[in-house]
Amino acid sequence: MAKKIKFKGVGVVNPTPFDSKDRFDAEEFKRHLDFMVEAGVNVINLTAACGEGMKLSEEEHKLVLKTAVDHLNGRAYVLAYPTRLSVIETVRVARQCEDLGANGIKLMTLPYWVAQPAGVYETYKAIIESIKIDVVLYNNIPRTNVNLSVSTVKRLAEEYPEQVVGIKEGNFSQVKDLVAGLKDTRPEFKIMAAGVNDLIPTMALGGHGMITLLACVAPKLAVDIYESCVAGDFVKARELYYDNKELIDLTPARLIGDTNPRSVKYMLNLMGWNMGKPRLPDTWPPSPENQATYKKVLDKFGLLKGDNNPQ
Repeated sequence: MAKKIKFKGVGVVNPTPFDSKDRFDAEEFKRHLDFMVEAGVNVINLTAACGEGMKLSEEEHKLVLKTAVDHLNGRAYVLAYPTRLSVIETVRVARQCEDLGANGIKLMTLPYWVAQPAGVYETYKAIIESIKIDVVLYNNIPRTNVNLSVSTVKRLAEEYPEQVVGIKEGNFSQVKDLVAGLKDTRPEFKIMAAGVNDLIPTMALGGHGMITLLACVAPKLAVDIYESCVAGDFVKARELYYDNKELIDLTPARLIGDTNPRSVKYMLNLMGWNMGKPRLPDTWPPSPENQATYKKVLDKFGLLKGDNNPQ
């Protein structure tokens, strides 16, 4: 049974470290969890794209999740990621996440199948009803080719008020309508930005936080920007954002033509961590141009500690 903890604040999509023999490195994983949680990160989103969940074996997936649950022991909200290509497989993995003690799951529209709105709703409904832990919806159009509409989010949030606790909203244009549509019926429903670039306007419109890759590399910065928004000091939040924009722009790797988790692992290895390299189909290392960019920016912000990147 998971310890009760609220889904709120700053969340991180964290990487899964591998050793030189491509095995899960539990000790480095725990050390990195501590680094993020001690900086104020409240939600640990395991085995999503950055965590290479779909590249893990079933036993590895269970080990990563159990390691996080046992090590964190209620210090942060453990958000697992069970989305697979079918409802049957997603339900199986979601139940596994529940059994291993996750606080909730982040549930994305199933990739590959371009479902109609009724099919999207029925899919979420079937998975939600298969478990008892929290569900955080995830709108990720680039991965699914489907927009999780405001009407579907509102319907799910209102039909499952004890279970559907929030959304990671990758379509910023919907934030204002989500806030307006749920402020009377589900005011506690958490609308989370899908990264730092959308955090400030999301919070200004009535949103509640973010789930971001930045917190892998600079968790204190991510928390400071968020807390400035919570305090209503959007001038300070904006200053922190623009003062650190070069670093912030490295974490959505697509902005420099790279991919995650390759970019995050490469940066963390430059910071003295031992994250190893990603598994295929991600190739290694980043391009020479991107390697130079990562080193230059991390050095500028005082984060370059060495180079533990494997060859």
